[in-house]
Amino acid sequence: MEAISSKPLQLNPIKLSQPMGAMLCFLGIKNCMPLMHGAQGCASFSKVFFT
Repeated sequence: MEAISSKPLQLNPIKLSQPMGAMLCFLGIKNCMPLMHGAQGCASFSKVFFT
């Protein structure tokens, strides 16, 4: 019999964040300084994580 978890679904935002993936790509380019802008949308987690 399979155990059913009662915890809500948890996602790993580090692996699923498109802005964070784009920033990591640009950080690999020599002499490139990526710019993150945006309000409390999809860019907020990336800005806090990299700061």
